[in-house]
Amino acid sequence: MRKQTTLPADARRPADQSAAVEEELAIKARLLGRGDGKLSTAAAMASMLIAERHSKAARMKWLASAGEHIHGHKWRWQSTVSFWIAAAFIIGSLLFVLGGLASALRHLTGMMNDWRGTALVEYGYLAGGTYFTIGAYLGFFNVINAGNARVAFWEPPPDDDFWDAAYWGSLTYLVGALCFQVAVIVVVWFAPTGPEWVKVYLEYGAQAAGGLCFTLAALVEFSHNRSASWRDHVWWLCVWYLLGSVLFLVAAALAFGAVLMDDGSTLPADLHRRALVAGPAWDTGIAQVGTLPFSVWAVDVPYTVGSFAFWLGSWVQWRMWRNDQFGLGMLSEVNAAFGAKRASPQGERTEAVSMMAKTVYATLAVLNIGLAVAFDGSAHGRHELVDDGLRHGLLVAFDQLTHIAADVVASHSLLLLATVLHATPTIEPFNYLTWLLRVVEALWCLAEILTFLSLMAGDGM
Repeated sequence: MRKQTTLPADARRPADQSAAVEEELAIKARLLGRGDGKLSTAAAMASMLIAERHSKAARMKWLASAGEHIHGHKWRWQSTVSFWIAAAFIIGSLLFVLGGLASALRHLTGMMNDWRGTALVEYGYLAGGTYFTIGAYLGFFNVINAGNARVAFWEPPPDDDFWDAAYWGSLTYLVGALCFQVAVIVVVWFAPTGPEWVKVYLEYGAQAAGGLCFTLAALVEFSHNRSASWRDHVWWLCVWYLLGSVLFLVAAALAFGAVLMDDGSTLPADLHRRALVAGPAWDTGIAQVGTLPFSVWAVDVPYTVGSFAFWLGSWVQWRMWRNDQFGLGMLSEVNAAFGAKRASPQGERTEAVSMMAKTVYATLAVLNIGLAVAFDGSAHGRHELVDDGLRHGLLVAFDQLTHIAADVVASHSLLLLATVLHATPTIEPFNYLTWLLRVVEALWCLAEILTFLSLMAGDGM
């Protein structure tokens, strides 16, 4: 926790503070060779914020120098954190989309009622919730370290109003993600055999609380960027995240409300297998809206569409990162301090395709962990492992573990490389090596897709 900087009373007056900083920045501009003494975009923005927000001197000094030190170590670190926020939400959203589609198939066709459904729905939601939690924490981490002299992993609420919206908004996102994390952990490890109150409050209640926190945080983010227009990336980020949050809240609230209206009969262990009707006929499937069970409309559709909205919003975050808008949605002051780098559309399309391959590869690599665990835990899987003896079973399990670990490490290593190699070099032979890397990642992604499809279509690993 860093030591707070306290200014003298006379130095905290907006007009005097703005004039002093403007004079200091003008001197800096002349020292840097700007003979006219005009302030840069960063300096002008900093002066405006000082006059209007009565901000801390340390943070404002950091913000004012953002444009001058964009290529320094501090901004490279800020860039890496912003990238992983976007990447975590992209992967988490994909896992939730696949889980929602698999859950709907359970109701519509009777598919996914075996180990495949367990892998895609229960384990898929568990992994997706983990990535959402990582992304939400990194968003909070990004906010509390903006302007810090040293890295902080936790920080109490600010004493002034400079980062207040960013702080509380990112913290609320984090609390919401943790609520969903509790719910998916309960579904996998506690709900099937746990007491009824665990299912009611730690599964359904936690989801409802998470949806409410997401919605409140999205509203804070929208309010924080109220001056943006539809031409700005951050406006679309706020729109997609608000839509996803509201849909999550709708699905979770309907499920929680249906549980509370239950007449006391035994609750089923799996939220995604039941029709949302009160009374003892939970699993009859007789509650229809058109040709679909009500549970599909009330739970699966909102979660799937909401996850897709989060996926779109996370791609907006990726584009903001690529344009050096490292403040993303919660730190718009940082984005405005030095403007955005405008890249060529062709280069952006190439990088977007490469990023798509990386995230799909990482998503399926994580899903294959769930497929392996679910199949090995099924009756057929246990029989296959021990059919040829314990030694053979151990070798098969070790082979599975090695391949899965290699895919997970390789896919996330490619994402790590993307934090520093997010443009094709123009110097030979590095440009050819970059394209070779993209070909390799495309082949790995295709191989992972084929492996996933073969596992889903077959009877085992």
